[in-house]
Amino acid sequence: CLFVGARLLDLFVFNHGSTTAGLPGEQPEFAQVSGLATATWTRAGHTYLLAAHDAVAPETLKRYL
Repeated sequence: CLFVGARLLDLFVFNHGSTTAGLPGEQPEFAQVSGLATATWTRAGHTYLLAAHDAVAPETLKRYL
């Protein structure tokens, strides 16, 4: 968990080894999921999920990448 000002962010990192099938690409993909703003991307054998606990615009979430 990260606190940035009054905003709560969660960052999850998954080690996926050599397979990349079905994973997001290196450019972040943004979505709204159950009231969370999310960004997902894959880089160097890891997949990252950044989630903001309030429904913010993708432009706002980009500041934290």
